Amino acid sequence: MELQLLKGVGPKTEEIFRRLGIHSAEELLFYFPTDYLLYPPLRAVSELREGEREAVYASLLGDARLFRGNGLVTLTVSAGDLSGRLFLRWFHSPFLKKKTSRGRELRLLRESLPLSGKAFHGAAEAFFEGGV
Repeated sequence: MELQLLKGVGPKTEEIFRRLGIHSAEELLFYFPTDYLLYPPLRAVSELREGEREAVYASLLGDARLFRGNGLVTLTVSAGDLSGRLFLRWFHSPFLKKKTSRGRELRLLRESLPLSGKAFHGAAEAFFEGGV
């Protein structure tokens, strides 16, 4: 069966599959990723350590602020749990402003946490409770 006959598969998606070596619906059905992303256990904000891949569950403590300048779009918001507080910063993600209201709970995953004071720098993968 041709890939383009599948619902939602157009020319661009078909090209991506072809680059992966998938040329038919049967090959797609039996395609499995070569590795999996294992999520670390959730930690409290006070337990975060620099340079490690960690996950944290926190509530947003304020409304997000959007900054634009020099071709850079930055979204910042403070978050925390009962053990501490941190500041989140996303680059080039203005669409998240609508999803970041005070009291919203989210889970964050970061490959490394270069901490500068209490700041959580860099782009984090956010999992908003109830979906984005």
